[in-house]
Amino acid sequence: MQFNFTPKKQEVKVPEWKPGNDEKLYVTELTGAEYVTFERYARLVMFGKGTDEECREAYAQIAVRYAKKADGTPFFLLSQLEILANGNSKPLRRIFEKLAEINNLDDETAKELEKNLPSTANAE
Repeated sequence: MQFNFTPKKQEVKVPEWKPGNDEKLYVTELTGAEYVTFERYARLVMFGKGTDEECREAYAQIAVRYAKKADGTPFFLLSQLEILANGNSKPLRRIFEKLAEINNLDDETAKELEKNLPSTANAE
């Protein structure tokens, strides 16, 4: 059986990062495998269920893993993780919120997520 999956994408406005960079940032619908990892990071972001370091880096991990350029390539490099984690949280929060919206992670799903996932999250 073969499925044709063409994910829809939505732009995330990041005016804080505009000076010197006119490239647009997008998030897309996730595959099943990607969504499992995203749920783990979402749990860290929403409920703080993890180590201090995991929680601190969760927004940045989401941006590095799921923010895309218009052509679908990653917007960030893994080497930029620490810079993102220690930078402005507003654009990171917008990336998370848009990703949650486009992938139907709503309050009800989040409550189920909080109940059903183990107490620690290794999102690798």
